[in-house]
Amino acid sequence: MTNKGKEQGRLFDVDGRPAAPQHQPNYVYGGEPPSVPVDTSEQAAHSMVKVTGTLRIAVYQYIKGQGTRGATDNEVERVLDMRHQTASARRRELYLGGWVKDSGARRPTDSGRPAIVWVAGPRKNGE
Repeated sequence: MTNKGKEQGRLFDVDGRPAAPQHQPNYVYGGEPPSVPVDTSEQAAHSMVKVTGTLRIAVYQYIKGQGTRGATDNEVERVLDMRHQTASARRRELYLGGWVKDSGARRPTDSGRPAIVWVAGPRKNGE
């Protein structure tokens, strides 16, 4: 699939395994884990490199499994027992790769604030 003239990011290899789970996909953060130039931040970012592919797939499978109902970041966090920073970062990677999109719907978070409902599928042109 294409997205704004760019090829959609690969989520799975042909045999269903995570695509290159040992590193970030090139469409996300230039292929490097994000960090600020502080030794502890860089160490923390690099410690996540091996697990982000697995976490990204878990987030994608949950959102896709919700069908047209979709899921908010808050729901992903709660159901998959992830910290906000982890769940929203993996969902953002999926968004940047074209695997999830904003459904246009909003649902309240646990604190009552409206949140984007994400659904699986390629983004529309212009998003």
